[in-house]
Amino acid sequence: MRKHSLDSIRRRLVKLRDEAEKKVASGNSFGKLVGTLEEAAKDVKTWPLQTDGFPALAPGLEEAYRGARRAMARARKQPQPENFHEWRKRVKDHWYHVRLLESLWSDLMRAHEKSLKDLESWLGEDHNLVVLREKIVAEPDSYGDPKETELVLHLIDKYQKELRDNSLSLGERIYEERSRQFLRRMKHLWLAWQSQPKSLERQQESDSQKQSGKAPRKKYRSSGKAA
Repeated sequence: MRKHSLDSIRRRLVKLRDEAEKKVASGNSFGKLVGTLEEAAKDVKTWPLQTDGFPALAPGLEEAYRGARRAMARARKQPQPENFHEWRKRVKDHWYHVRLLESLWSDLMRAHEKSLKDLESWLGEDHNLVVLREKIVAEPDSYGDPKETELVLHLIDKYQKELRDNSLSLGERIYEERSRQFLRRMKHLWLAWQSQPKSLERQQESDSQKQSGKAPRKKYRSSGKAA
């Protein structure tokens, strides 16, 4: 079987990339964006806050988690590209909120944040393939050799299926809890961290052992009796 180098596909994509970069550079889009952000940053200190601490984070944290969970269910039931893209946006919302809880990041929270980042990356790659496929199908003649075009479309479909299967498998683990359960767990971690950092370590050690099926280790006083 002849090896396919996909040279014609690569040449067309490189040309499109160069044209897009030239267009962005000529429009000074980044300069305008920087100026807008600098102006907005001046007002940050004056933004009104109704409360602080965990109550300030809780509504957004719960809403982002619930939104991502619902979007995942929709993508599983109706696996259209737009549903997977919407799920990716909701996962990013949740990921940004979790990063606000940086002080709670023991190994358990770091693993949760990494899983969210992996999920967002896979869904982002899926969306990139959707866009690539649409471009090739819209103008197949501009990509050269029809056999190479057919092959790359086949490879896109194959890789997309792998990405979506992996995303749904990981998503089911991340969003296993209902939103209220997730929020309650985050609140317990927050309160433990506020009252006594060591209690947070014990709490997360206990949660980790429960998830792995191990019984929590007993703590002992210096007298040798169980605490």
